[in-house]
Amino acid sequence: MAEPEQKEEIEWEPDDPDSLLNVRIEVLWSGGKFYGGLVDDYNPKQGHHIAYDDGDKRWHFMVEKSFRIEGQDEVYVGSSSTFNSYQQKWIPYTPKDPAARTSVSFHVMIDARDKYLMEGERITVQGSPDQLGAWKRGVPLAPDPQNPSIWTGQIDLPFQLDEYCRTGIFEYKFAIEKQDEASLEGMDNRREKNLRLHYYATFRPNPANNRFRGYKKATAKKAVIAFAEREFGNYIEGKIDAFEFLGRYESLVESFEHGRCTCGKYCY
Repeated sequence: MAEPEQKEEIEWEPDDPDSLLNVRIEVLWSGGKFYGGLVDDYNPKQGHHIAYDDGDKRWHFMVEKSFRIEGQDEVYVGSSSTFNSYQQKWIPYTPKDPAARTSVSFHVMIDARDKYLMEGERITVQGSPDQLGAWKRGVPLAPDPQNPSIWTGQIDLPFQLDEYCRTGIFEYKFAIEKQDEASLEGMDNRREKNLRLHYYATFRPNPANNRFRGYKKATAKKAVIAFAEREFGNYIEGKIDAFEFLGRYESLVESFEHGRCTCGKYCY
């Protein structure tokens, strides 16, 4: 018996409206519920036309809507979406032991195309702890020698390993910086509930910032493969031992598990 043909993974390109034609999608509406339908038409004045499964028919400018392609985990977040409102207000967290320090590595994958970053630009991470700049400045990351789309940095944070708080122990975002100008990634702040040694992510474009026009976000699948190949390469080259490789792989899986971050949304 012949094996069924595997469907090619579809990616939406905001600069190519036709990339959504004849594609089934699920649009996020108020109340946090997704409704499925078929994109069957497009014109520049009205946007994309969707024939919903419940019989409703609507025109949408998809850059303003939050939606996902049917059968895929990644959610595209619109510039005027209410999607961000689902994250609860941040409650500042006090570390259990103010003297504690744990070295944590942040790994992020940016647009996989060559030379996406302009001359003088670099990737940074900034967040709520003083060690992450207290939202006032970014901590520089460094590009991987073998894969310049991956940027990594190691930072000592004031928490114990596996320290946990259900409302979050710290928040952060990645940014593209040039001199004193920073372009923060989109969506809600990344909020971690427990401290791990490694955090892996894909850089999220911000539709409200023209700097990200044409940005091509790596899918979770591509990012996981790229990160796994890099860590396995580190193991083969003797840079890390088997125990360290397994620990990093576990953190990688946890970072991208079900395509959701600790706030329960498709943030990575």
